[in-house]
Amino acid sequence: MVLANLDGAKYIKVYSNSQRLYAWFGGYGISVYDFNLNEIDYFTIWTSQSHNHDAFEKKVKLTIETHEDEIFMEENFTVDMFYEHEFDTGEDLEAQH
Repeated sequence: MVLANLDGAKYIKVYSNSQRLYAWFGGYGISVYDFNLNEIDYFTIWTSQSHNHDAFEKKVKLTIETHEDEIFMEENFTVDMFYEHEFDTGEDLEAQH
């Protein structure tokens, strides 16, 4: 693990399920690391507004959440057989009787 990769980070967000760590160092870029702290992605934040620090930090946090959500939506996932059954038949198998 190369902790020096995180030196100077102003904001770090860890997603343990996906094993990704996002680091923002104060500029327009966000680095994405795996849990060995190897950089696996990098993206920039687009903004048309002049910003104050607090407003921009909120935008950074929202951008990270959105980026992680988009990755999650593209991943393969297990079909929920209870949801599928209810969708197909109208019968809720998980309902408490």
